[in-house]
Amino acid sequence: ISIGGHAHYLCTDLRATAMLPDGKAVVLLDIARWDFNWQDRYTFAHPVRLPAGTKLDFVLHYDNSADNAANPNDPPRRVRWGRESEDEMGSLTLQAVCVDEADLPKLRSAFQQHVAGSTRGRVARQAKQRVMALDKDGDGKVALDDLPRTWRAMATRADANGDGFLDEAELDQADLDGATRRR
Repeated sequence: ISIGGHAHYLCTDLRATAMLPDGKAVVLLDIARWDFNWQDRYTFAHPVRLPAGTKLDFVLHYDNSADNAANPNDPPRRVRWGRESEDEMGSLTLQAVCVDEADLPKLRSAFQQHVAGSTRGRVARQAKQRVMALDKDGDGKVALDDLPRTWRAMATRADANGDGFLDEAELDQADLDGATRRR
């Protein structure tokens, strides 16, 4: 029944599309020139029916260059994920209701399964960001000795080439979700 977009200054555009089971694409939200002040909830004039099996595709693009007039950093600087306006992030939220109230338990279950899957990926991304934030010289590698002692067992397993350093490729291949869950 409604959709909302949220991003900060570096976002340039966002789009939400529903891919219906019959192959038809329904654009739910399309902001070609994102403006920080447009973080709002938009109610559809008529509810959009999304049958079981619908896939949602949310895409946000960012521009951290001097070409982005909305970039608050002059000169541009590295920006990481975060909740503050000087950080960057993005989300699209959809408010939905069931046509038949009897379908609500199925909708809740599907949503909970989706969130569980998303959480695992988010935990891995956050773990990778925390490790790479310790890259003091900006060479894309972190020495195992520079990590907190409690992280070293996981880091040693992730050091695929055994060189005593972690790089982004090794972190991408590591089971950071599992390592985090076992703690």
